[in-house]
Amino acid sequence: MKTLILGGTGFIGSNISGYIANADSVNSDVVNFLHGPGIDTISNDYDCIINCVGRYGGIPYNQRLGKQIFFENNTINHNINKLVDHIQPQRYIQIYSACMYPSVDYKVNETTLTEYFQPAESVKWSALAQINDLRYLRQSNIPFDALVITNSYGYNDHYDNERSHVIGALLNRLKTGGAEIQMIGTGIAKRDFIFAEDVAKIIQNILKQSPTHDVLNVSSGNLLTIKNMVDIVVNEYGYKGEVLWGDEKDNGVLFKGLDNVNLLRHIGPFQFTDFATGIATTIKNLG
Repeated sequence: MKTLILGGTGFIGSNISGYIANADSVNSDVVNFLHGPGIDTISNDYDCIINCVGRYGGIPYNQRLGKQIFFENNTINHNINKLVDHIQPQRYIQIYSACMYPSVDYKVNETTLTEYFQPAESVKWSALAQINDLRYLRQSNIPFDALVITNSYGYNDHYDNERSHVIGALLNRLKTGGAEIQMIGTGIAKRDFIFAEDVAKIIQNILKQSPTHDVLNVSSGNLLTIKNMVDIVVNEYGYKGEVLWGDEKDNGVLFKGLDNVNLLRHIGPFQFTDFATGIATTIKNLG
């Protein structure tokens, strides 16, 4: 099966590329997915398309540029959907983030996206663009799987203070050094972290199954508090300075976990990388 990975040099796309046989990658250096130039040069000789393209970033980035992110992601999705509709692949994999789910205190399953839409205020514009795209896919005749991925980390992540998520931002702070590092919030919030290579392997397995024509949560199923996560990362990095914690008001969403029962039912048993091992590998690849 000949596969095209859109955004193949980005964080998730570059991890997927190493696990998908006979795959070509197209990135924003070649094709402008936002404004359109170059899209019409893409060959229609593909059986499968995996879309990893999107404008995203950490909470400050979303808060500052929320509406711009919404408009740009809507445009990107529109252009890519036109491309997919033209090529008519046998399989289409769309990558979404867990921000599209509402803020609740339990692990959410896929039916939540059909029942109501109430994302966290800090990421509502990113979430809305993804919901719009999912509604389109559900009305299309494309054999798709929409994968909602929880907090991922690993090779080729973003390591800047604006666009990175919590682990990328933490590693960036550790890399710049200093006698102390300042964290946001008190560390009590819980998150489900998944190693990016695991995401790639899961997609490899999904492509061996029939398309679901629906949503699948991609998560490890294990939750860590932010404080536990920081302790593990700091220990693996070998940082000897002091970690300072902030105010309770900056904790953000206190619980973000995805139920992965349907995923494992679909692909069968899967051995997830434990967090300490994944972080050790990530740090080793930082250079």
